[in-house]
Amino acid sequence: MIPILNTLRNIVVGADLQAASSRTLTLAAELARGANANLHLVHAAAQSEAYKPTAAGRHDDEFDDARRALDIIRSRLADEQVSIASAECFASGRPEDRLLERANDVSADLIVVGSTAREGHGHRLGSTADRLVRAGEHAVLVVRGETPTSVRRVAILTDFSEGAKAVARQGVAWLPSLMSSAHTSPGDGALQVDFVHAGDERVLVMDATVEAWSRQRLDEEVGHLKSHVPAGIGVRQRLLWGTHPVDTIESAAVEHAWHLIVVGTHGKGTLTRWVVGSVAIGLCQGAPCPVVVMPPR
Repeated sequence: MIPILNTLRNIVVGADLQAASSRTLTLAAELARGANANLHLVHAAAQSEAYKPTAAGRHDDEFDDARRALDIIRSRLADEQVSIASAECFASGRPEDRLLERANDVSADLIVVGSTAREGHGHRLGSTADRLVRAGEHAVLVVRGETPTSVRRVAILTDFSEGAKAVARQGVAWLPSLMSSAHTSPGDGALQVDFVHAGDERVLVMDATVEAWSRQRLDEEVGHLKSHVPAGIGVRQRLLWGTHPVDTIESAAVEHAWHLIVVGTHGKGTLTRWVVGSVAIGLCQGAPCPVVVMPPR
């Protein structure tokens, strides 16, 4: 079972130095500042199309430019009261390998990366985010969709498995860190955590008792967690029905304006990790907001 950590201590963030990465860096910095955590910046050359040199000297020049750009980012974030513990620029290697290496070196609690998936492309198993999530070694925050300026509404998903319960406990423990930026944005609504179960409506059609059973399980699970939710954060439970959990959850994310979704990599024990992982991967590639994927151990 994954050890329950009350706060984020070390956060590793992938910086590809492209325009879109500013959202990833901004959210990672907000989390680090709110949790008083150390932020570790990692740039791997393979993240950028610029590192396909046409001449030997061009690669060196662009790598030097990348290091300077990373230094500028480090200085800017430090000026914004973010604790930058390290900034590493690598000239070779797959980005996910470099991020995992750094995460292991600093005992990272969370890796933050952007998503390059685009609508209509399906599951892109070769992407950095895909590989990091499938590695299952660390919690991964995939920044996609509309990146919130303050996290006020968090959805924690459960399928009632022991692994999902561990993820829910960790998500609750991290709520102060995940929602820390909300305290700087008064008047934007109450802090809210939704505990969510997405059931298969086809099973519901065959057995009407499934809804009552699911609601009872959700009541019990939320009942155990409520006392651990920090004061000032409202608690709701949502039982959703649809033919595919990813589509159901994505629609609910829009309807309820979730700023962040927390999900585990494992589901019910009778299914393989590859199949269950498709829910986490699907959300990472299609959710309208950032997604935290946690590996229960």
